[in-house]
Amino acid sequence: MVDAAPFYLFSLGCLAFFGLIWMVPAHWSSDTQLIYFAIMVLAFYLFNTFWTVPMKCLAYEATRDYHERTRVMGFVTYFLKFGAILYHWVFPIAQLSFFGGIIIGMKFVGWGVALIFLGLCGMLLKAYF
Repeated sequence: MVDAAPFYLFSLGCLAFFGLIWMVPAHWSSDTQLIYFAIMVLAFYLFNTFWTVPMKCLAYEATRDYHERTRVMGFVTYFLKFGAILYHWVFPIAQLSFFGGIIIGMKFVGWGVALIFLGLCGMLLKAYF
């Protein structure tokens, strides 16, 4: 059995830094905003790397039967494609008029994506292992 604590912590790191990407204050200068954004994106991808690489490697090692391994990876691929389709709707959803502006919309939608999708993936991963 695999100890799931590191995977759970890295998924929480992804969740936190993805939400923080969108929380840059609008009153900061452009250079400061760029530095903030670069640091948050780098931190997000660092946690994402330490979370997704072992998860994909463990998916390959889930079974010794190569037919079953193909089915497992096919199942994972459905979720990857579903996420790719949803990804293209993030900005149009943030532009809806009830948010009061694109900046506020991106803050809400960014944290929504972080909490719902990344948090859910982390919880499912913890439950699985």
